[in-house]
Amino acid sequence: MKVSVGSCFRNGESYIPRYIAQIDALRAAAPEHEFRMIIAEGDSSDQSYELLKQAYNGCVFKREHGGPVFGSVDDPVRFKQSSWVWEGIIERVEPTDDAFLYLEADLIWQPTVMLQLLKHLGRPGVDVVAPFCVRQGVQYDCWGLRGLDGNAFGPYYPYHYAMLNPSVNGLYPISTAGSCLAMKAEVAHRAHFIPADLAVVGLCRNIGSLGYKLWIDPALKVEHP
Repeated sequence: MKVSVGSCFRNGESYIPRYIAQIDALRAAAPEHEFRMIIAEGDSSDQSYELLKQAYNGCVFKREHGGPVFGSVDDPVRFKQSSWVWEGIIERVEPTDDAFLYLEADLIWQPTVMLQLLKHLGRPGVDVVAPFCVRQGVQYDCWGLRGLDGNAFGPYYPYHYAMLNPSVNGLYPISTAGSCLAMKAEVAHRAHFIPADLAVVGLCRNIGSLGYKLWIDPALKVEHP
């Protein structure tokens, strides 16, 4: 399988070594797959660009909006900036790719999680699939992860009432997610971050409007540091 892996960086010097080590571990765990990096860097005041170029020369490009730095806050300006950077990434998904991994750069994860997400894409009707994003063992994505009714998942079990329904394959339908998404490449070719002020939620809504199905696997987890 040919997989493009997209991530964006701004002042990521502190976690770039971890990111590189995780990608190296993913490649080592699945030599049968080809992982091609699509790395956007911009507006950094540290050595992010130089470090990324050393690791992924030819796969790193500048994407600078000149906007302010934000923390983990819900702000339309922050989301518009993010959407613009990510649009530059998904437009580089190639026609020969089989899958695309939307991967926030500072996440902590194991190769088995990414490989299982990619495996899920081989199931009928599974176009996009996400893991749980946790922090200190608690479901963290209480903004991006939403059920088919549009309501956000909570931090504690059962997270969303839909999770109380049985699942024959361990997956549950969702309308949006954040942090980490595995999708068929054809989805990345067609979808956009619309509306831009909703960032990845806007992307997921656009994906759904195109008729694709999104899922969550609560058994798979990535960690927000």
